[in-house]
Amino acid sequence: MWSKRRRSAPPEARALLQKIRAKGWKNETERDDVLRKLAAVAGLEPEDVAWMAAESDAALRQASVATLQKFPFETASAAMFPYLAAHGDVARRNISAAVELVGPVG
Repeated sequence: MWSKRRRSAPPEARALLQKIRAKGWKNETERDDVLRKLAAVAGLEPEDVAWMAAESDAALRQASVATLQKFPFETASAAMFPYLAAHGDVARRNISAAVELVGPVG
């Protein structure tokens, strides 16, 4: 099988995404500030934030869903599907809930 090379996140988002992955904040206010800055970054793709939908932190999941809702359902759900198979039960439940929230209306 050919390996699929993943594109890199926009330069403005890389430091923010690294900070989010490392949970590098001291309190909820700082976390919310980092998430607001990430939401303001142009050029994010669903793959950049889909991993956050599997996290146990509700604020990260909400930020991920809010960003993923900006994309067509097919694109957003395709970015989340790898987390259904490769993670534990809690992550799978979180991703399933996110897919429903991002899902098409109707």
